[in-house]
Amino acid sequence: MIAKRVSLLHLKDYRIGRIDLTEEDFKDRTRFNRKFQNIVQFAELGQGSLDIKTIVEAGLKSGARYFLIERTTHMPGTHLIV
Repeated sequence: MIAKRVSLLHLKDYRIGRIDLTEEDFKDRTRFNRKFQNIVQFAELGQGSLDIKTIVEAGLKSGARYFLIERTTHMPGTHLIV
């Protein structure tokens, strides 16, 4: 049991795009990396592919008292809400 062992949880979200891979892509790392580039993009918390609600609930069950939300400031169309 990990309850009460985590006091701070670092949160960041990202989007994962679709990628079509072949058997050959798995055999050639350069070929795989070329296809993989730009598939993952950082996103505002809750706007990406991660299940943030489940992650936060697990953090609370683990005793997290603080949640550090990392923002990627160079994303177009993002605004800080205080």
